[in-house]
Amino acid sequence: MLAVSVIGMIGLLGGLRGENPLVCEGECVSPSVNKEIKVAEERCKDMRERGEKFYKSVVNLYSLGLTESMKRCLDEHPSEKGQELYEALVSENEVLQEKLERLREAVENSESSFEELKGLITDAAEASFRTSNAMVMLSMEVGFNEMRDVQSGSPQASQ
Repeated sequence: MLAVSVIGMIGLLGGLRGENPLVCEGECVSPSVNKEIKVAEERCKDMRERGEKFYKSVVNLYSLGLTESMKRCLDEHPSEKGQELYEALVSENEVLQEKLERLREAVENSESSFEELKGLITDAAEASFRTSNAMVMLSMEVGFNEMRDVQSGSPQASQ
């Protein structure tokens, strides 16, 4: 499920590369300039929609209680490195939540520019990837700890 979400985020971000905002300075009276303004407005609307979709997909992914689930697994198969990785996960998740909140505010604000939305989506995507990476690293550590406990015959392994 995590992999599918990451692939979806990459797809949403695919439309971000190479986009340049069209800005009209001064009086806009010629039909070609008016057309450029309409194109720029459409691009901004499209970026706002992408931002909203990205926001919803990331919020849905991380609202599943994955961090809490990883903490329960770590409690069953503890290690010092696992605890460090868990703290890194919590830290990355907090950064992600802050970036998602800023993105949500910008998406809801009709005054947000194309470049602002693009930057916030990119920032949130980077934070999401770092959070996912921390989750994967912790998951691997918990798996190694579980194998260690099974091999050593630890009472925790029989739970």
